[in-house]
Amino acid sequence: MHIDAFKINGTTVTLNDEEYSEKYSSVEYSQQTEAGTTHRDTVRVGFLSALNIKITTVGTVKAVFDSAVKQDSLILTIYSDSEAAPISWVCFISDYSASLVRDTLGATYWNIQATFSDLEAA
Repeated sequence: MHIDAFKINGTTVTLNDEEYSEKYSSVEYSQQTEAGTTHRDTVRVGFLSALNIKITTVGTVKAVFDSAVKQDSLILTIYSDSEAAPISWVCFISDYSASLVRDTLGATYWNIQATFSDLEAA
């Protein structure tokens, strides 16, 4: 999957090619029969369990991150090349840090690092 932008609760954040890494996991499902035994029809469903990002951005995007990190959950939307469509997943932000790079008359620039973690994988 190639990510050039994503949305946090509808606000677009752009990325460059080498500013993110992805981690995929799979979930194993089992069911219990009427007799009480475990029926293992193993179905593996791949999902994005973590998205690590590192960006340099302006103060308005930092404000979006500052707000999102306080929430228990948020909706992250990314474009999936394999599905040729945007996909959304519920996640939370961990390992968030922001450091001031430069403050000019026109804009304030921040280095932001964060990990978006899937709620189901946590």
